[in-house]
Amino acid sequence: MKKNLRRSAELLILTGATSYLVSLFGYAHAQFVPLAALFLCFPGLVFALFYGFYWALAALVLNIGGVFAMGLWFKTSLSPLVFWLEAGSLFVLLVVTARTFALQAQQAAKRRFRELIGRLHRVKRENLALRRASLLLENRLAQQKRFAPFLLERLNNLDRLDLNLALREVLELARIFIGAEKASIWCPAPAGTSLSLGASLGWLPNDGFPVEKSLDGSIEGWVFRNAERFSIRMAAGFDHYRKMKPERNILTQPIYRHERVWGVLNIESMPFALYSPYAESVLEVILKLSEKFLDPIIEHEEQFRNQETDPVTGLPSVSVFFKTLETKWERFRLDQRRVSVVILEFSEPRRDLDP
Repeated sequence: MKKNLRRSAELLILTGATSYLVSLFGYAHAQFVPLAALFLCFPGLVFALFYGFYWALAALVLNIGGVFAMGLWFKTSLSPLVFWLEAGSLFVLLVVTARTFALQAQQAAKRRFRELIGRLHRVKRENLALRRASLLLENRLAQQKRFAPFLLERLNNLDRLDLNLALREVLELARIFIGAEKASIWCPAPAGTSLSLGASLGWLPNDGFPVEKSLDGSIEGWVFRNAERFSIRMAAGFDHYRKMKPERNILTQPIYRHERVWGVLNIESMPFALYSPYAESVLEVILKLSEKFLDPIIEHEEQFRNQETDPVTGLPSVSVFFKTLETKWERFRLDQRRVSVVILEFSEPRRDLDP
């Protein structure tokens, strides 16, 4: 408001002054006609340069009106040449104004057209994203319908005597249900100062994948020590995660046994579209259900590793059997469970076992 008032005051002062100067030079003396015409055009040029065409048009109109008013006041007539110069300036200004309006309208139309094109592309991208999300949700619903039965069936079929095969089966379940392309399971090393590779998925021998991870300087070690899950999005907000170089840690979760961390499952590579809290939940469910099935396999591995074996059959010796039964007996008694022992006797074991 103050700006418009200031411009209006400038307009009145400048047009009044130029009208008075024209009255001095443009009426009685014909030789001053060009100078009078310059005075008439001067306000329009100044306002066109600084304030725009609307103010320039107002300046020319007020200037012509002021000149006519002063001519009537002094009872003189305006020189025809000055009149035509003023009329020509007004006509040029109107043409320029109309041209400016046309260009502005054209630019506005182009701008609206570009906005419509951009909006159309955004709508197409949104439709594509919604279509992908719809397909993803449909796949998730289909997976959920067959998730529990299929998962339990695969877990029931775990190899009860080979821990490596059982761990690979768990990684295979991660590949099926969350799209894991590269994954690994890490177990504590015998020395207890590091984690050793228990099983891997998707890694080739020449990929240079490590077989041992530090407990202090790796994400796997952090998960093992703190019994906490890790997701790659956590590295964006905390510097201490980035110091451990989590480039190969998209999802890292602990594997529990008897409510204590036994190992760590790490997803090194998976499709970006499948990375979500849903994938974390599915992986947690897989590990939770696997805990029950992995427990006897891990126990078998721990009990019969480096134990005495029969030289003929290759099976654990009788002393190992009694030691196992002794450790199990207290648990059976607390759970009020019964135990049965089946004894098979071979008359000629050497001949029966030979192919």
